[in-house]
Amino acid sequence: MLEPSKRYSPPQAEVRDVAPAAEGELAGRWLRFFNFVIDYLCFVGLAFIIGFIVAVVGGEAGLQMMKSIPDLVFGVALMAVYYIVLEGLFGRTLGKIVTGTRVVTVDGGKPSLPKIIGRSLLRFIPFEALTFFGPNGRGWHDRLSGTRVVKLG
Repeated sequence: MLEPSKRYSPPQAEVRDVAPAAEGELAGRWLRFFNFVIDYLCFVGLAFIIGFIVAVVGGEAGLQMMKSIPDLVFGVALMAVYYIVLEGLFGRTLGKIVTGTRVVTVDGGKPSLPKIIGRSLLRFIPFEALTFFGPNGRGWHDRLSGTRVVKLG
């Protein structure tokens, strides 16, 4: 039998929190609020531009077609496209460009398209838009999709 000092003992490791390797620090509540307001204004402006183009190009038939689409369906589709296209291609919406923030994964990488799609669809949970006022400024669409919004350098 081996002496007690010669017996195998498992390696010892220090357990500690590991900070995500993100491009910057987590964006706070008020930056997130300004992102939301700016993106909402851009979304409304985009809806107006689309309506104007449809009216000019399609005339009366275009207006009738627009009237036949429920506002909720048009709004949800336009909002999903806005977030999926901008965050999917650039990691930023117009609001995030103005405030100097970016969407990243929890480990600081570029989110995949499925993550961005999930993040965008999670925005349709009722009252979700207010959840970034909770702890550390992360909304449900951040936590549930494994993403976060950080301030850039």
